Amino acid sequence: DGRFVCSPWRKPDKALLIIRYGGFGDMIWLSSALPHLKRAGWHITVNTSGVNLEVLEHNPAIDDFWLQDRDQVPNDGNLEDYWKRLSERYDRVINLSESVEGALVTLAGRPDDAWPDDMRREALNVNYLEQTHRICDVPSGPGDFEGARFIATEDEIEWAAKAAVGNAGPTVMWCLSGSSYHKVWPYIAHP
Repeated sequence: DGRFVCSPWRKPDKALLIIRYGGFGDMIWLSSALPHLKRAGWHITVNTSGVNLEVLEHNPAIDDFWLQDRDQVPNDGNLEDYWKRLSERYDRVINLSESVEGALVTLAGRPDDAWPDDMRREALNVNYLEQTHRICDVPSGPGDFEGARFIATEDEIEWAAKAAVGNAGPTVMWCLSGSSYHKVWPYIAHP
């Protein structure tokens, strides 16, 4: 679509690859750690699906993208080999795959879904941003999450200002239907 120029890949100095697929919320969690990594001098490449460019494209901490279609690399064992080959090109790789959904969110059929409620709360009650920061080995205390935001273009900011004209208060968009079946709020009517 003209936004990116393809050129031969050359390894930059202090090359970092961050692997994170998923939806828009996952990209916001990832964005939170990026300023810390950029200040540490990393050249940051994000491996994600193209749809996530809507959230990440204008983030100044990201130097490059390694884009792939959803399920382009099959999940049935091929991903580990793919990630291993990718990691050979970089000085450091942070793989955030299943860092929340495989570690903190119970899914039907997995053993932790059958744990007693108090055990699940004790083991899995972790803030997603803090989890992401710990995996990225960046600070995760109060005030360390300034990067968790969508970075809008001037056109988007102008559109939002026009859309808000006449509103007496803040506008809230509530979308509790995520990228997987377990992320749907059960008490909201769905179309």
